[in-house]
Amino acid sequence: MKEEEWNYLIKTQKDMEGVVASILMERGYKAKPRPYGFKGIVLACAEERGLRDIPEIEKAIKIDFLVRSELEEILSLGYEISKRIKDGETFAVRTKRRGKHDFTSIELNTRLGSLIREISGAEVNLENPDKTVLVEIIGETSVISIQEGHIGYKKNKGKMVRDLLSRTTVIQVPYLGPLDASKTMGVRIGRSAQAFEIKNLIISPWREVRAEELCTFIEGLLEGIRSRYEIQKRTYGREPHRVSVTLRDLYQLIREIWSMN
Repeated sequence: MKEEEWNYLIKTQKDMEGVVASILMERGYKAKPRPYGFKGIVLACAEERGLRDIPEIEKAIKIDFLVRSELEEILSLGYEISKRIKDGETFAVRTKRRGKHDFTSIELNTRLGSLIREISGAEVNLENPDKTVLVEIIGETSVISIQEGHIGYKKNKGKMVRDLLSRTTVIQVPYLGPLDASKTMGVRIGRSAQAFEIKNLIISPWREVRAEELCTFIEGLLEGIRSRYEIQKRTYGREPHRVSVTLRDLYQLIREIWSMN
């Protein structure tokens, strides 16, 4: 793996990395899902704007340094890392290690932290640092990112999220107006709904609408669902759920919901 190829480490829920990589490659970027076989990770060479509308991405980490996963190689970046910490700032080192290595995460945190402190004179603050030196070790490759402030890690919600979304119905007022805008918004909403594999999407106009505008919005919606569903079929290790789409008047729908309570 060539270190100079990647500028983002992308984290996804497990089994979503293939979807993210496929979307990025369709947009002309480089992407490698599951580097060294680790799930929930994509290495990418992309622009920030190309990552913003992909709901499967949980976190995109900008790569400042990328080296082999050897302790001395990581420590050799101590001077370059120290230059990113300003006078009077505090810092902390956080390491996430995947794979087998001849050093531990605690050992790396301690030695790299001591080296940065010695070079820069900055103090360590594990609770509320001004800068966090994030070390993500992925098999034979290590990613280092210097980020502002404290970094908290999300708890893995696992299968519970998928089960909840599979029972979720979303009510969407149609986006009406210029036909090109209606189509574009329909495609975006359709992609997002299919990305989360919700049970049902109800399109609910609340007043009289122009049939052409509504038809164009729904065409875009179905196109977005179809395109995301095809990607999911190619990349998921399971059969994805295709979102169903129905049409109901909003006021009648609300009355029906109220009558059930």
